[in-house]
Amino acid sequence: MASIFLKKLNVDQLTDLIRKNKTNNTGIIKIENIEINDFIFPFDIIENIHFKNTNWNSINSENKTFKNVIFESCTFTNVNLRHAKLINVVFKRCTLKNVIFNNSLIENLLFEKSTLVSTDSNSENSYRELEADTITFLETELDNINFFDSKAVFRFEKSKLNDVTGMGLMPGSALYFNNSNAFDI
Repeated sequence: MASIFLKKLNVDQLTDLIRKNKTNNTGIIKIENIEINDFIFPFDIIENIHFKNTNWNSINSENKTFKNVIFESCTFTNVNLRHAKLINVVFKRCTLKNVIFNNSLIENLLFEKSTLVSTDSNSENSYRELEADTITFLETELDNINFFDSKAVFRFEKSKLNDVTGMGLMPGSALYFNNSNAFDI
């Protein structure tokens, strides 16, 4: 597999890139082959963007809204998405390590052929207290993930779950498993 050079962007460069693409394109903005590190995401609403082959490291996206966003072949490490709103968001072939979604509102979230790992056993981290209609995991691996006190329909299709907790799921929640392997649930 050939490695792709990722251009490192600071917050101002990322802001300029997104604004420039918004003015040049009326459809989906495609942003690829970048790396962003150690800043607060500069927009309150991130909409109609297809991020491809991007690395997100120590990014704070707390209280941000992601709408009609696709993340493809992306890596997320230590990303804060607490109190975020995610509407029609797809993570395809992505790796999410220590990404926190606590208290997020979600409408139609898909993880496809992705890996979700939390190395922090603190119950305040991970995917706690979500309010969602449907979250689908298709051919996705989850390791040390908790959904404590969440309300959602969780669909696991052809997925692998290890040390996944859903203690205290709220009334109205549902779990559907189709051809999935689960260990230490």
